[in-house]
Amino acid sequence: DGRKLHAATKDFTVERALNIVITPRKEFFAPGETGTVDLRVTDQTGQPVEAELSLALVNPLQLFKIAAVLDLRQNLEVLGPAGTYAYRTYGSQLMPLLVGFLLLWVTLPFLLATRLFQRRGVL
Repeated sequence: DGRKLHAATKDFTVERALNIVITPRKEFFAPGETGTVDLRVTDQTGQPVEAELSLALVNPLQLFKIAAVLDLRQNLEVLGPAGTYAYRTYGSQLMPLLVGFLLLWVTLPFLLATRLFQRRGVL
């Protein structure tokens, strides 16, 4: 008849392994110093590939501290009688208070170290 429309579909996935090499321009960076890294992305055959990447650097110790404080919400028994007293005294404000202290604990040494490095001319 010639007026019938035929269609077919097939789902497929293109898989491509990417190799990413991150090379810092310096071995060490001072606290607060802007660092530069080179990123090289290649495919499974070693050919360069254009890619959009995002890079975030985190101090694992700080993540552990934050996780430990957040874990206290489930188990204040870790703090013993002090935890019970703090919970009774501060109630729902305890967690924001602990997180605030943690942020000060992380930020204050960082700012002091940055100031010290600036005075010594390192930054």
